[in-house]
Amino acid sequence: MDISIIEFILYGLVGYSGVIFLIHSAFHDNSSTKSHSIARVVWLIPSMAAVFILAGSGVGINLDNPAPIVTEVYNNTGALITNSTTYPTYPTQIVLVNPMWILFHSMLGLILSIYIFTQFINLLGKSD
Repeated sequence: MDISIIEFILYGLVGYSGVIFLIHSAFHDNSSTKSHSIARVVWLIPSMAAVFILAGSGVGINLDNPAPIVTEVYNNTGALITNSTTYPTYPTQIVLVNPMWILFHSMLGLILSIYIFTQFINLLGKSD
């Protein structure tokens, strides 16, 4: 599945903000109440989905397709003399050189999944 550069930035922002939140909560003294578990799960589920989308997107990131430039030349009577179509020559895809990013995003998704699962267990087992 190839994604566009805008989707890549958006999924990266959502996914990595959840990972940063998880790292911060690991070093911060958290109380393990039911209300805090709900807040953490609600924040991390979109991050987990975004990281799995990044993992499944592969190594290709699509840029927008260039539109052709059509040049038409008319004479004084309005008749078409020449018609030429040119295509811009800039690249339309960024390819990630190291496919290790797929494994990295899969591991982040797995870590977030395990954390969300433990928070669900915490949510079911404890009371405020």
